[in-house]
Amino acid sequence: MQRVEERNNIDMANRLCGYINEILNFAVNGGLIPFNPCLKMNKTLKQHKKENNPHIKSEELPAFMEALTNANIQPQTRLLVQFQMLTMTRPNEASEAQWSEVDLAKKLWTIPAERMKAREVHIIPLSSQAIKILEELKPISGRFKYIFPKRGNNHEPMSPSSANMAIKRLGYGGKQTAHGLRGLARTHLADTNVIYEHAEACLAHRTGSNVSQSYNHATYMKQRKKIMQDWGDFVEQCATAKEP
Repeated sequence: MQRVEERNNIDMANRLCGYINEILNFAVNGGLIPFNPCLKMNKTLKQHKKENNPHIKSEELPAFMEALTNANIQPQTRLLVQFQMLTMTRPNEASEAQWSEVDLAKKLWTIPAERMKAREVHIIPLSSQAIKILEELKPISGRFKYIFPKRGNNHEPMSPSSANMAIKRLGYGGKQTAHGLRGLARTHLADTNVIYEHAEACLAHRTGSNVSQSYNHATYMKQRKKIMQDWGDFVEQCATAKEP
């Protein structure tokens, strides 16, 4: 265990710890040993450093949207921030989005496995607000590969840091990050009592144990369509300064 940890393979060390505990708990239940001496062993292991991705509260979103609307930034960068927020995606997933991945008629965005953190295809039902952004961008970048092409080089995507830099220019440095837009959306889903598995699926998060994941391949597409539209409606209400 120590040798694994010394190689900074924290995930493997934690998995080994879990396996050891399962074996010892089995032994306790079978009366082979009186107690599990390694019950709290994981507390002694190194932990992943948590990324600092702060986000504002839902009630602060109207002010954020007003700042975004009035900011002196490139229009396409503004749309990138909005699109990432509406789709609950990671910065690189949004900035590197390709027209070939989008089906406007079916209102679906299919991100291939190689572009996803978990290396699994993620299909996102697009809200009417997200579709509106794509329709606005189609005449601008529709002839290129990327939906959000890099300024000065239309054959390359915008940098994943573009949205984050724009948010800092709004005066939200230390209060909101581009990646934190996912946290903002996820918190709102929890506050509005969206079922846990459905909410996690919206963010392409895995739920349950490795065993349960191997059996449960539900995408909750029907539920997610409503969730994404409700979220889009909420963001739009905040942008128009109406009481959500």
